[in-house]
Amino acid sequence: MNLKKGVANFSIPNISFEKTGNYLVTVKDVVYSKALGICPNNFIDQSKTVKINPLPNIENSILTVNEVCQNHDADVTIKNALLLENGNYSILYNLTGANITVNQFLNINVLNGVVNFILPKNLLLNAGKTEITITNITNSETGCSSIVDLKNIFNVKPLPVVPNLKVLVNDVCKDKTVEVQLTGLESLKKVKLIYALNGANNSQNNEINLDIVSGKAKFVLPKELLTNTGITTILLTELTNIDSSCSVNLSNIIDLFTIYDYPELPITSDQIFCETENATIKNLKPEGNDYLWYTSDQSITALSTSSPLKTGKYYVSKINLKTGCETKRVLVNVTIDIVDSPILNPNGETFCGLNKPTIKDLSNKTNSSSTIEWYDALTGGNLILASTMLQDGMTYYGFSTNSVNKCKSKEALTVTISLTGCDVPYNFFIPDGFSPNGDGINDTFHIPNIEFVYPNYTIEIYNRYGNLLFKGNKDKEWDGKNTASSSLVDTVVPNDVYFYLINFNKDNTPAKQGRLYLNR
Repeated sequence: MNLKKGVANFSIPNISFEKTGNYLVTVKDVVYSKALGICPNNFIDQSKTVKINPLPNIENSILTVNEVCQNHDADVTIKNALLLENGNYSILYNLTGANITVNQFLNINVLNGVVNFILPKNLLLNAGKTEITITNITNSETGCSSIVDLKNIFNVKPLPVVPNLKVLVNDVCKDKTVEVQLTGLESLKKVKLIYALNGANNSQNNEINLDIVSGKAKFVLPKELLTNTGITTILLTELTNIDSSCSVNLSNIIDLFTIYDYPELPITSDQIFCETENATIKNLKPEGNDYLWYTSDQSITALSTSSPLKTGKYYVSKINLKTGCETKRVLVNVTIDIVDSPILNPNGETFCGLNKPTIKDLSNKTNSSSTIEWYDALTGGNLILASTMLQDGMTYYGFSTNSVNKCKSKEALTVTISLTGCDVPYNFFIPDGFSPNGDGINDTFHIPNIEFVYPNYTIEIYNRYGNLLFKGNKDKEWDGKNTASSSLVDTVVPNDVYFYLINFNKDNTPAKQGRLYLNR
């Protein structure tokens, strides 16, 4: 060895320290090599205790790494490292496979053969099988180091990848079901979703688990989260793949929806219609396109405005035509007032014209206890006063009326009057003359009231020579003209005495003869 300024360095072979522990190293003598042994040596023994420390030994140790999600810290454990003394160490490790890194330095602590440390997430950016290999371990206190080869393969699970994720919520009416629709969930099967609501309704960190079908899912927002009307924003904040437990934060996955309020309840009352009105839903009050009518409080389809009304219960709601929000239904009792048509008593159409019967007399020959309105035509006719005298052969149309609701029967009683129902013998006044001069007075030979007692009578007029001049009946009275004899040239007969023959044609009553004077 070389000695320089009183200091010399030398090595002792490893074989001298085969075991760990404390050794006493003593220098017995120092001989100067150039003195050839002739110089006296006064060296005093020099001793020093040397401690031989053990090399770090991880034999039989077990390295484990828990499955970890991509871009997350991984928990690493070394167990059964019982050959390592408690204390601080440093290691070098490599990653290969899906993630690659070399000679990563890390300080660790050993306690009772167990080591826990973390692989930082920045080293685990890729999904897939990754192998960790510890290549060196050094005792931080002694500096003793060992080359080792401790390995473990672990799985880095992929994060959910949903670049096309979208959320859709339709506008709804208050207290109705609010359904959230999700698309773009790719091949995921089950997820946990965290979402927030902002705006008219606010809530944070709402969770729900969803089953995915063909990249789609839907769920219903709890009603207790939607107590206010107005615009609400739904914001998706985090998505977790339940199968892998891996989560990804979401940003800008939002949708706005509006919760609309309802119109005010309809104000209405029970309603009465006459049968003759042919009332439909359109006639109900309140009216308008924003009112919907139903036959029950549970029926789905609203009635058409042209639907005919019937006596019964109807339900009305009000709808906002822009939002479609519909109120609860209000009950309305509808009554169709049906008035029975009057029925004519047997032979009620027959009167004796001598009694000068009126419309009132006709009403009295029906079964109706209410007022009957009579018209001269079935439609568009004139109302006839009760005091109006009946006319023989005329047809009248009667409708029963309801004094309470002013309703009339839908069908009319049709009556054609006969004024020939006279059964009492009657002595007629047969005039003995007339004056057909066109002044409107006595222009025809008229026998008063004969048509009522003998409606089928006939009359013949002869001149003094026995020539037949005229044949007539109740519908054809003599006006002083020759209409029967072609042998007479003149059609207008002169002033003179003429003779009549009346055939009564009833009950074998014998014919009557007489004379009359024509004076123009």
